[in-house]
Amino acid sequence: NISIIPFAALKVSKEEYLIDFLSYSIAPSLYEIMVNHQMKGNRGLYDSEISYYFENALFIANPKFPSDSTWNFPSLPGTDKEVNYITNKIDSSNYIKLSGSDAKISRFINNICNYDLLYFATHGISAEENPLENSFLVLGEDSGKSFLTAREIQNIRYECSLKADLVILSACQTGLGQSHKAGLIGLTRAFQIAGANHVLMSLWNINDNETAVLMGLFFDNLVKGGELMPHEALRQAILTYKSEIDNNPNYWAAFAIFGIPY
Repeated sequence: NISIIPFAALKVSKEEYLIDFLSYSIAPSLYEIMVNHQMKGNRGLYDSEISYYFENALFIANPKFPSDSTWNFPSLPGTDKEVNYITNKIDSSNYIKLSGSDAKISRFINNICNYDLLYFATHGISAEENPLENSFLVLGEDSGKSFLTAREIQNIRYECSLKADLVILSACQTGLGQSHKAGLIGLTRAFQIAGANHVLMSLWNINDNETAVLMGLFFDNLVKGGELMPHEALRQAILTYKSEIDNNPNYWAAFAIFGIPY
């Protein structure tokens, strides 16, 4: 499936990568490109109707992970640093941050239809077998439940269409899943079905401290002028990271935007 190819890391020359020349998004399917094009018209790479000034954002960082699970989820202290860096740039009345024991599934579901940004800095699991049930984000334990499955995410559509144009999955391997004729079944597609236009996903495991740096750069570019679309904001973040911090694509090529690029 082409959606799991790290296009940013493809070499154009000995010293240059594809990301040096262009940004990109992973479209859910050719059909959805055609439908979106017909509905919205050809508005190019930048859309004046979308601006990223968040007024009601939800951030989830380093939940208190379950201790009695068959999974072993280590704490992610870097995610608190990551989210704190970003929320310091937003008025305190414009976001809710849930971390530790407060980051429960019930707190996430509450008012889910109204948030204009959903940001998950936690563990994520993507599975090829039965991906709707076995792919999940890990939140704090709530009445014996701590896994938010892909099926539960996509079923949000029966209550509402997500207001959030952007969902950020700052977790490991959230861009993986089961390959199928219409695309990839997993967490990213689940959020898209629930109504999100753009989902930032990852293709492999990245250290939480390294992720925090890149996500901080991404957010800086996203809110700069309020007009950069997510794929270009990510590209600018990657260019800064690779030129000023580390040129190794293992650290920056794992991330991509899933969704229609207009």
